[in-house]
Amino acid sequence: MTEQINNWKDLFPKEKRYFETEKGILYCADCLEVLRQIPDNIIDCVITSPPYNIGVEYDNTQDFISWKDYWNFMKQVLKELYRILKPGGRACFVIGLSTKNDRHPSDAYLIYYAEEVGFKHRDRIVWYKKGVAKRTAWGTFDSARCPYVITPCEFIIVFSKKDFKKLPEEKSDMTKEEFIQYTYGWWDVSRANKKHHPAEFPEEIPKRLIKLYTYIGDIILDPFVGSGTTAIACEKINRRWIGIDISQKYCEVAKKRIIEEALKMNKSLQLYFRK
Repeated sequence: MTEQINNWKDLFPKEKRYFETEKGILYCADCLEVLRQIPDNIIDCVITSPPYNIGVEYDNTQDFISWKDYWNFMKQVLKELYRILKPGGRACFVIGLSTKNDRHPSDAYLIYYAEEVGFKHRDRIVWYKKGVAKRTAWGTFDSARCPYVITPCEFIIVFSKKDFKKLPEEKSDMTKEEFIQYTYGWWDVSRANKKHHPAEFPEEIPKRLIKLYTYIGDIILDPFVGSGTTAIACEKINRRWIGIDISQKYCEVAKKRIIEEALKMNKSLQLYFRK
């Protein structure tokens, strides 16, 4: 394979690159390790779903740590994301409503800590997932003593850095019909089947966010890229991308999925592999 790297990629760290295409770079590393090496004001948009800290069985990370430790980590991530976003850049987070065995509102804490590092809260989208995977009675069954409500939705919280307007204005690829649909803050999108990753989201979610909040050719970052759904959406919609995941297992899954999707689209992707 040709080892040539496009000029825009020279701005990003060389170490821990796991896989590349003409449009993107996949890193296999702790996200903070990579984020701290990315220059200021270089990313156009962040689209991600961070770990929810609810006990999901990931490959090699603990998803059920103390509330304090979880948000100490997330505050560091938010600080780095704010630094590397361009002024006017957007950050989109798909997030659940609460963590395991408590009722802390994760969306509220995310907004609080994001604003603390400088982000401006701009939009909240309700992602209605059409039912719940396991309909279990939480709390006391058939009693008012301590019932828990199961919520078949998640929130997509969107922030801006400094300016709400994204300037200079460049070419968009969103149709009028898509604009009308995407700006209605209730997205009726079926959940992913999770065959690639235990916390996989459907491709329709990053697709909508990419079209609504970015221009053609923008650089999209997903610091918790998992099985590569955001990267795949970027490849299809002509955006550049940076993906980071700490798990080599899921990085390999993401690589295979990106190649498979390229073949489906009859694209001749220029691929770069780690040595």
